[in-house]
Parts: sequence; structure tokens; C-alpha cells
Amino acid sequence: MQEQEAEVKKEKTTNGEINIDEIINKIKEEQKSKFEKEKIYQKIIQTKDAITKIETELAKKKIRLNKLYQNYKEI
Repeated sequence: MQEQEAEVKKEKTTNGEINIDEIINKIKEEQKSKFEKEKIYQKIIQTKDAITKIETELAKKKIRLNKLYQNYKEI
């Protein structure tokens, strides 16, 4: 809130009037930017989780293949 009040003080025009529409637009842009950053962050988390799951499955398959190979060598 103090940041917004500081913006109001900075946004005075030459005749001393405050341009409210410009301030509102800046606040909306900041909120939109924060929302977009959060969406990107969530996608990164989902991607990281998916990669971890794939790595786990690959590790399991590698272990299974190694066991099958060991059994094959014994035969």
C-alpha cells in the first residue's frame, strides 16, 4: 500500500493533478506480470516432477534389465 501511495506522489502531472488511470494501469500490469510468473513457476514444478518420475521409471527398468542380463549370463 505504501508503494502505491509513493507511486501516486510520483505520478503528478505538470498542473499538479494525479493521473489515476495511469496508476491503475501500472498496478494492473504488475499484477498480471506476477500472475504470469506464478503460472510459469507452476509449469516448471510440473515439468520437474515429470522428469523425476521418468528418471525413476528408467532406473527401475535398468535394474530389471541388469537382473535379466545376469540371469542370461548364468544360463
